[in-house]
Parts: sequence; structure tokens; C-alpha cells
Amino acid sequence: MAYDKHPIFDHFRPADDGLLLGLMDRRSEERPLAFVLERPQAE
Repeated sequence: MAYDKHPIFDHFRPADDGLLLGLMDRRSEERPLAFVLERPQAE
């Protein structure tokens, strides 16, 4: 995912069902930021 007018690129990889691992690569930062996205369970 790339953002208009922002030097940011997000990279996603599936880790498990409903779980994504992500890295936010910002040109102004020395290291990327890591994050996890989890899909809520349907009730």
C-alpha cells in the first residue's frame, strides 16, 4: 500500500487465518515500524 503525497510504503504478509504482519517503511525513518493486524471474530 502506498500513500499519495507521503513517503510511506506498507508491506503485509499473512501469518495465520485472520492475522497479518506488517511493516511501515518511511523514507524519513532509519528502521521500518512493525505492526500486527487482527481480524475480529464473527459472532
